[in-house]
Amino acid sequence: MIDQINYKVLWVDDDESIIDAYATLAEVNYNLSLDVAPDWETAEEKLRVHFREYSAIILDANCKLNKSDSKPSEFFLGQASVRLSRIFGEKHEFIPWYILSAGTMNQFDTVLALINTEERQNMEFVWGELLYRKDSVGEDGPDALFKKIVKVSNDKTINKVLLRHADVFKYLGKGKLIDYVQARNYMLKMLSALYNPEENLNFEYEGNPLRKVLEYVFRTALDYGLIPEVCKNDEKSISPQLASRFMSGMNVRIPSDKCNTSIRYGKEEDAPAIFPKEMSTIVWNLIQFSNEASHTSEKTTASYFINYADKEIFFGYTLLLCNFIKWFGHYVEQHPNKEENLSFHCIITTPQSGQVKADKKAVQGATTKKKEIPTKESLIGSTGFVTNTGKVGQVKGCCKLMPEDKQFMFKTIRILELKENDGSDSEQYPYIVSKLELA
Repeated sequence: MIDQINYKVLWVDDDESIIDAYATLAEVNYNLSLDVAPDWETAEEKLRVHFREYSAIILDANCKLNKSDSKPSEFFLGQASVRLSRIFGEKHEFIPWYILSAGTMNQFDTVLALINTEERQNMEFVWGELLYRKDSVGEDGPDALFKKIVKVSNDKTINKVLLRHADVFKYLGKGKLIDYVQARNYMLKMLSALYNPEENLNFEYEGNPLRKVLEYVFRTALDYGLIPEVCKNDEKSISPQLASRFMSGMNVRIPSDKCNTSIRYGKEEDAPAIFPKEMSTIVWNLIQFSNEASHTSEKTTASYFINYADKEIFFGYTLLLCNFIKWFGHYVEQHPNKEENLSFHCIITTPQSGQVKADKKAVQGATTKKKEIPTKESLIGSTGFVTNTGKVGQVKGCCKLMPEDKQFMFKTIRILELKENDGSDSEQYPYIVSKLELA
């Protein structure tokens, strides 16, 4: 028996013989102290009083809900997972939780799928798999689970980061919108060092992490047709400067031997932009600050050190990068159609005479189709994110807001009423939102 237990685990299981069988293994080999609850009612009482003492929670799949119950409930996992989410929200902190089961209960796979919520899936990157088997001696058995709990307990700051910035990390990582594990890792490391400097005492990184994450975001922008191919430096690397210029509504030069050719988002006279003015400023400042050292395509990158005296500035930009990722994720959710996004790419050709001629066509050589205008009936009741074109708030790409509705800028609204636009900009915005509400 060891002198000191480093990790305390709440194990909810009404079969004490199972827990007794693993108690010695957990304590001697992994410094895990098992605190047993034979039902969920008891477990919740313990969590309410000793929440921050626990390093992890283990749930049986088939257990009693209340102290007075005479037999296990098939609704145990569903009830327990819901209550855990509520407790985490109240405490503003997560505790890693797992299922250790024989997997013999009725409709086990269905129940497992129902409780594997987006919240648990988001944490899986750090916590590991949800399910482990009591009768297994391999990678999904109790021994593997205890190893995982020790590892996760040592990375507890990451859990706090994932909770505080859940609206950022839902867009980062494998299978997410910004489908790059590296981008997620960089953000986790930077934010962990912000909230707990001991996570990175020397403030040292392999290349400038702010710059690297920016490039991963712009790679995703290219995948969705939000920036043109000319924003690429080579097969893998993106130029953040060019991508930011384009998304801010400025011209980006296209190499040409015969004439001065550029590409921009929308017709020049309309002056639209993907970025609202505030986001354009944030991203440009991020690019300028992170201009040292590092591109995502480099095989080897020199170490990047943060001057200790400037650490507040660095972490200030880290939080601005969080804001950009949230904005970008929300924008792509509202504009997921690559072909439609490409249709707003305009070639601007300046012959030697100086006359400017704009041809609206996609830079990849795709023929631009005339934009189809949805009917008023199809728009009523729908939701959309309000963006700023530089002149007016607009939603759905064809509806503009009334000037007095500026307070809804950069928010998601529900369209309640529309009226025809008979103004000079009716071709661009056929409808005016005359009544709306926050969605």
